[in-house]
Amino acid sequence: MSLLRPLRPGGERRRWRPGKRGTALLVALALVGALVLPSAAQSIYEQLLAGHRIPNVPPVSALEPAAPKPGCIYFSETRHNLCGEFLNYWNSHGGLMQFGYPLSEEYYAPELGVTVQWFERVRFEFHPNNPPEFRVLIGHNSREIIGLLARGGAATPYPTYTPYPTYTPYPTYTPYPTYTPYPTPTPAPPTPTPTPSAVLRITDGSGNPVIGPKINVPSFGEAYVLPIRDALDNLVSGTIPTSYTISCDGTLIPGSAMHLVEYEEINNGTSTDILSVTSATQITGTNHSYRNLSADSNGDISASATLTPGNADDGDVLRIECWAGNYPGLQKLAEVRVIFTKLTLQLQDLPGAAQVRGASAASQAADGRLVARVLRGTTGINSVPVILESRNLETAAVDDYIFSNSATPACNSMTNVQVSGTTSTVGPGAGTVQQDVYWQCDGGTSGTPQAGVFRVYWDANQNGVADDPYVEVQQGSGTPIS
Repeated sequence: MSLLRPLRPGGERRRWRPGKRGTALLVALALVGALVLPSAAQSIYEQLLAGHRIPNVPPVSALEPAAPKPGCIYFSETRHNLCGEFLNYWNSHGGLMQFGYPLSEEYYAPELGVTVQWFERVRFEFHPNNPPEFRVLIGHNSREIIGLLARGGAATPYPTYTPYPTYTPYPTYTPYPTYTPYPTPTPAPPTPTPTPSAVLRITDGSGNPVIGPKINVPSFGEAYVLPIRDALDNLVSGTIPTSYTISCDGTLIPGSAMHLVEYEEINNGTSTDILSVTSATQITGTNHSYRNLSADSNGDISASATLTPGNADDGDVLRIECWAGNYPGLQKLAEVRVIFTKLTLQLQDLPGAAQVRGASAASQAADGRLVARVLRGTTGINSVPVILESRNLETAAVDDYIFSNSATPACNSMTNVQVSGTTSTVGPGAGTVQQDVYWQCDGGTSGTPQAGVFRVYWDANQNGVADDPYVEVQQGSGTPIS
């Protein structure tokens, strides 16, 4: 009782001096406190996490910057997409202010048994067996953070304890019938569904060639080559075709969902849009766009497009893709590139003095050579159709030049002469067409080769007629042919 009476009845303070029994009591109390208090705190943390699945660190493939996907919103701030039901939930429940930007792509988390996506403030989880309004749920972020802090930040899952009384585990995950980004594991791989075939074409409104044939370009695959710049990087002369029809000829069931996607894969100069697809949706912050369409009665789709030539520079590359289906089950059917290049033309002198073509062997030798090239930077591109022309009927053409050692056309019935070809690896290298030039008629009296006019045309419409974009060079008085 003396422990309960620090003061004597008369008010005099009394100092407590513990005996053997008092000391033993204090030691016992200290041991009980040391054992009970941490254990009680740990028990609280264990109850908090009982039966809860702890997520693993997202895989690197989900965190790496991603390319924009059709039908999704792409955030250039974090370089990730937001798609499907996650996008709908994000938009309808507060958007950017509530959840922040996406920090990953969506992926399947096997330790949780659901598809997830991480944001700045939350983690979305997709539970396909829940009622529609509860298919997208927010992860138990606070519960997990408290558990990690209690364990010193280690992400080791807690052992299973007696489930928390009010916690009901989620039902076993069953793949949602229409949501198949990850196949359901089976003992044997499923029989693959054949990918529908399709062909991408760029033509005029009537289906005729408008920017030449598709050719195979090393490092780029199937491509249309548009030589619309000259050696000085100016636009070529003539009319550059600007109105196109992009068609994807497929084998899909009429009415099937299909999509055209246009990317500016390389844009070396002007950063403004090179090709505009009619009624396409622009992807925010880029010159990329896509258009959603439905297959017609032949299983095809098409869309109009407009080229702005002044925005295209030598070396620029567009990539056009055709897709089928709806996200997340999209399938790429075909792709083609559009490559912008230079068209150059040189008139070269050949050894020996030039002579008007006549009866002698010396006069029947070639006097000069035209060398036309299609170049992307300094790399030649083969298989591009071109037309070389000597324009003898031009007012500026004093003398007449032809492309063969022939008596025709005669000087009194001279016409323009031309020859068609495709670029190949000859002369200076790949991407070349060359043609010998003969001095046919001397329109002056000096005995010196006088003015002639020569052109190379890019045969964009493949009709073999010199009515396409061109580059021109001229023979002067005694130069370069002399």
